[in-house]
Amino acid sequence: MGALSLASWLRQHQASVVEAWVNFSADRAANLVSILVISVTFAMPLLLHVAHHNVTAVLGQLGSSSQATLFMDRDATLEEANKLANRLRSDQRLGEITLIDKASALAEFSEISGLQTAIGSLPTNPLPHSLVILGTEIEGNFRTSVTLRCSFYVHSRPWDCTDHSEHD
Repeated sequence: MGALSLASWLRQHQASVVEAWVNFSADRAANLVSILVISVTFAMPLLLHVAHHNVTAVLGQLGSSSQATLFMDRDATLEEANKLANRLRSDQRLGEITLIDKASALAEFSEISGLQTAIGSLPTNPLPHSLVILGTEIEGNFRTSVTLRCSFYVHSRPWDCTDHSEHD
């Protein structure tokens, strides 16, 4: 009797699948809308999770340190740029100071821009040495303090160490 009831059970399920397919085929528009609603319902938690993750990442960056880039005068030597960087590192109000020498800057620009041939034809490097300065706890006054022109003496001559400054 077990084999007979199994065969009967399979026939009932087969008949149910055929009937469901006939009903599905009869009103396709309503069924497609139902499938769409169910799909959106299942996708909504995932979409909200991704949106929450992205918003949290953006908001986390809002509180990050300010950054300023100081461009040295084109005539300034690497040694003079190092002296200024060391002098700025002694200021407790500033965060990390990174010196980018003009040769490294030109090599990076050449690689990123894809203009190796044009850059190779330049008679001299047009880029200055630069200092990237990160702010610390004085964020409100950071831009004001960094944009002040810093003068120091190298070989008895004052250097106006910045042509321009940019803030991020």
